Amino acid sequence: MKVLEAEIQNEVGELLDVLRADSEFIKGNLEKLGQLRELVIKRDDDGLSCLLTKIRCESQDYSKNVSRRLQLREKIASELGWAVKDVRLSRLEQVVPQQLKQQISEVRRDLQQLSDKMKTEHTSTAMLLKELSRFNSMILNAMFEGKRVSEITYSSSGQKKRQRDSGIVNMRL
Repeated sequence: MKVLEAEIQNEVGELLDVLRADSEFIKGNLEKLGQLRELVIKRDDDGLSCLLTKIRCESQDYSKNVSRRLQLREKIASELGWAVKDVRLSRLEQVVPQQLKQQISEVRRDLQQLSDKMKTEHTSTAMLLKELSRFNSMILNAMFEGKRVSEITYSSSGQKKRQRDSGIVNMRL
């Protein structure tokens, strides 16, 4: 393929800047996942509330970056005669000069590493929350239900009575 014109090279450079901003956003999210786990374990409701507010604000700001990335992809696609879905780093590497090729390779490698780390951290956080939920259910079951099989006793007159107060909290009205 022919080497890209200077204008398209500038747009590819801008796209790389946007992707670097994406990398920084992912790094920030990785930190927030760590903070989330820490705050959940500590049961810090105020800290969780602050973290949620911070995440909402940053997400609104990040949407501008997403829009800019899409605009650049559309512009590069139209100038190269490609479909927008075909504007990928691997394909751009094939048509850019060596200097840009190295930059694309670095950004691509960084994004891949961050993406892999994000998957791992997300899975860890999801597993923690699932375990905490299971633990809470076990505690509630022990408090309110106690033994799953209710015990049958008989009164002095021979009437059958089920024992429902085998948990910590008596649920009989």
